[in-house]
Amino acid sequence: MSTNSLSFAFRQRCESIATEQRYLLKKLAFDPLPAIDLANILGAHLQSTEQIGIDVDALNELMGAQNWSAMLFGANPPMIIYRPDHSLARLESDLMHELAHILLKHPYGRYDPATGKISKNSQHEHEADYLGSCLQIPRRGMQWAAQLGLTIDQTALHFCASTQMVEWRSRMTGIRLL
Repeated sequence: MSTNSLSFAFRQRCESIATEQRYLLKKLAFDPLPAIDLANILGAHLQSTEQIGIDVDALNELMGAQNWSAMLFGANPPMIIYRPDHSLARLESDLMHELAHILLKHPYGRYDPATGKISKNSQHEHEADYLGSCLQIPRRGMQWAAQLGLTIDQTALHFCASTQMVEWRSRMTGIRLL
């Protein structure tokens, strides 16, 4: 995840959004925030590829990649289709990324008939990466983990995140964990 193109003000805004969403769900900064809970208050529907019977190979072609985990469709209400065969930590991260697009009011990607793929705005992708990471592990949650002396593994388990996500949030916040 690159943050070079993200301003300090934007990064601060993301932390505020993450805090606000937890507040709306009556959660503390150090409480885990399951993506399904956030999706519910945003009115987004989460559906696995199995639930809706979509051919994963066809979606791989449409996405132009084999390694996608979730995608947002511009329906009213919004719908996020996800692959249930990825780890729970990856799924949470990817769902938070898609929910971040909704919170940031990003326009949906457009189908490009010339390439047969969905086009994406790289700046919007970086922004959703950053906000998604804040939603999953807010700065205050990192501070809490550090104060308790939690390890990276313990913090990852608590927030249903990968150790890579915890390490990345540690670098982004400057908060060191054991």
